[in-house]
Amino acid sequence: DTVPRTPSAGRLGSPSYLVAAPSPARHFSLKIMVTPAPMNTSVILYKPNLIGYARLLLLFAAMLTESYIFAILYFTSVSLDYFDGKVARHFNEESKLGACLDMITDRISTTVLCIKIMHKKPRYTRLCLVYIFFDLLSHFLFFTSMIYGNVHHKTFDRNVLLRIYYNPHVLKLMCTGSEASFLLLYLLKKEEPLGLYLLAVPAAKTFFHVIHLFIGVSVLSSVSGK
Repeated sequence: DTVPRTPSAGRLGSPSYLVAAPSPARHFSLKIMVTPAPMNTSVILYKPNLIGYARLLLLFAAMLTESYIFAILYFTSVSLDYFDGKVARHFNEESKLGACLDMITDRISTTVLCIKIMHKKPRYTRLCLVYIFFDLLSHFLFFTSMIYGNVHHKTFDRNVLLRIYYNPHVLKLMCTGSEASFLLLYLLKKEEPLGLYLLAVPAAKTFFHVIHLFIGVSVLSSVSGK
């Protein structure tokens, strides 16, 4: 959910092991190659991708800790998300690997944080589970639909609500606010009556997750044929 590294759909084209071609019916047929494409080590070592690996390592370390140590490691991991896009644009090192890594790391990060909250404060278990459910389901369906349609998810403008959501200011508010709310909920010993207020931004973000979900289903149903 960060600011896109590229202005176009270049980062989210079909993966190297998928070949997509439009059929006469304007659908996409997919051919899975028997032999995987050779590994491109230069792309793997792109600077923004190295930042992505650092995010995952910090998240893994945070996952094994508790309290303020967890918060510091987690916050550092999430903060690096701000830099990978800027580095990618500066060095012209955009890649499909980077796009996938960025999206998946974001999903894992929020899931880890929600699990920590559920473990520490079981009364928020159902709310966290609902958030995780729609976050994972909507993003993977929407992301996959954009790959098949060869469109960057942040340039998707058919829906007015998504245009609002992907406005840079709204996007930063939603993502930063949601992460900060969950982190505060985890850290505060006496969060009442702040608890429900802290969940306001994640609740709004869940609304947009549902929009992503319906758009993803709509796009995939139109490209997968009968």
